[in-house]
Amino acid sequence: MPLKILYIFLILVIGIVLFVSCFLDSGKENMISTNQDVITTKNHEKLSAEEIRLVQDYQPIPLPRLIAMSELVVLGSITEVLDSQYRLQVFEVLKGEDQRNTIIVNQFIPSKFDGPRSVPYARDQQFLLFLFNPNKDGLVWTILGNGEGEMPVEEGFVYFEGSFIEGLEKKAIEVQGKNRNLQRFDYSYLKDAVTHYGSCFNWQITEEVKNDKKRQRWLPSNRCDEQMTKEYKSRSWIHWYLVQETTRYIQ
Repeated sequence: MPLKILYIFLILVIGIVLFVSCFLDSGKENMISTNQDVITTKNHEKLSAEEIRLVQDYQPIPLPRLIAMSELVVLGSITEVLDSQYRLQVFEVLKGEDQRNTIIVNQFIPSKFDGPRSVPYARDQQFLLFLFNPNKDGLVWTILGNGEGEMPVEEGFVYFEGSFIEGLEKKAIEVQGKNRNLQRFDYSYLKDAVTHYGSCFNWQITEEVKNDKKRQRWLPSNRCDEQMTKEYKSRSWIHWYLVQETTRYIQ
C-alpha cells in the first residue's frame, strides 16, 4: 500500500510540474526577456544595447512639432508598393513646395521591438504623410518619427495610432480592413489646422544632429497677435489643441 501511495504521489507531482511548465512557456511568446545587454522581442529577435537605448528613450513627436519639422505634408493614395518604398499619388499638398502629382516614399518599417506592421501596405490605401527629404534631392521622401508621421485616412477621417493626441477618445474601429485601437478626427479640420499653422507659429532648430530629425531640438515662437491666435484657436478642437500644445514650449 505505501508503494502505491508513493507512486500516485509522484504522478501528481510530475503532472503539476508539467502543467506549470506549459503555462510559463505559453506566456513567453508575448513577453520580453531582458538581461544587461539584450532584449528578446516577441518575434524572438534580439536588440543590441544601442537599440534598447533608442527604444527606451524614444518619445513620439508631438503634432505641433511634427507639422513644423515636416518639409512636405501631403494627402495621397498608394498606387504601387515597391520593395522598400511605395509610389504615392498626391491629392493635396498641405505644406511644402513639391507640387508633383506622384512621389516616392520610403516605407515605414517598425522596429524589432514593435513587431510587424498591423496592416501591410497595399494599393489604394490613403495616408496623410509628414515627410522630409534626407538627401535634399526631392526624389525620395521619408516619413517623420516612428510611424506618427503616417496617418491613415478613410471616409473623411484621419486616424492616429494609440493615444497620440492627448484628450482625444481612443476606440476600436476598422481601418484599412482591420480592427485597431485608434483615435480619429475630421480630416477637413485637421487640413485647415495644418495648412494655416505656420501663419501663427514658427519653429527653429536650437540643437541639431545632422540628418537626424528625431534628435533635433526645436522651439517655437508666436507670429500672431492675440486676436489672430484667438481666431485660429476658435476654428475647431484640433486648432485649439495645437495652440495649447505649442504655447507650452514658447519661452
